[in-house]
Order: sequence, then C-alpha cells, then structure tokens
Amino acid sequence: LLVGAGEVGAGVATALAKSADVRVELTNRTDAKAGELAAAVGATAVPFGDLSQAIARADVVIAATSAPGHLIDAANGSITHTDRTIFLDLGMPRDIDPDIAAAPGAELLVLGDLQAFANRGIERREKEAVAARRLVENYFTLWSPTMQTVGLLCGKDLQVDAEGRFSITVDSSPANGRANHIP
Repeated sequence: LLVGAGEVGAGVATALAKSADVRVELTNRTDAKAGELAAAVGATAVPFGDLSQAIARADVVIAATSAPGHLIDAANGSITHTDRTIFLDLGMPRDIDPDIAAAPGAELLVLGDLQAFANRGIERREKEAVAARRLVENYFTLWSPTMQTVGLLCGKDLQVDAEGRFSITVDSSPANGRANHIP
C-alpha cells in the first residue's frame, strides 16, 4: 500500500510499477489524485476513507505525504493478518505514529533507518575496495608506458590488445617461495 500521490509518492509508485512481482494499492487524501497516479502506473486506487482496510490487507505500507501530522496511527494501522507488516515512513514530517511499532507484527522504518542501512552498505563496499586494492597491489607490479602489458608478481604476465582481449602467461617457478596461481 502506498499512501501519497505527490512527488515522492509518484516516484515510489513508478519504481514499484517496474516490478512484475508487486501488486500496488495507492491512496491519497485527494481520491482523484490517487486515481490518476494509479492509472498511470497500473496500481489499484483505494479511497482514502478505506485506509484502515487497505492497511489491514497490506504486507508493506509506504507513507510519502506532506501531511502536517500522522495519517497512520494505532487506530487505523491495525494489522489483521498473521504475517509481519512493514511500515515505511518517507513523510516529512512523519506520516506514521511511532507507536505503531509496538503493534504485534509491525516494523516501522523511517528515513534515518534507510540512511543507516545505506551507510552500512557504503562502509562494507569501502572495506571491500581496500581489500581489492591490496590484492591488485600484491599482484600487479609494473604497467608499461602504453598500458598494454602488465608485469605481475609470481611470474605472471598479462597481455592486453587494442580490442581489450587479454592473455595471461604463467611460468612454473615460484616467486619468493609462493606458488604461482591466478587470483
């Protein structure tokens, strides 16, 4: 369920519409605006007055409005199915009352949670980049001035032609006691 048909809501709806595995219901405080966006992205428009019932059917509720207060709270955010429901609040200010997280089966995520998730991914990729750089530094020792040939440790040699095809030559003698291998 997507709550909101403004700029952010439209962006989310468009992104969700690209996934064939997602059935999207869309509501907005202005039913006509919800209907227009739903028609444009292949979603199902839900009257805003039916918000509680739509929430009860949803596995994921994404709220992305500019409403001045909470649109979803414990009164209309009740979960009637047994599975977990994820509430994602993209609203500024928040559209979802934080107390909804106390409901059985409910998980509330806000923009700060998404930023923390993104930051963890960035940190993990930075660590992997450092490891990759060390691997490259360990194996590549000399680039030719024309960038066509790379001399490698362990007796390996990489030849790259103008079309980007390459070949690797490995000699049979270990270098500095290390066995030859191609990483």
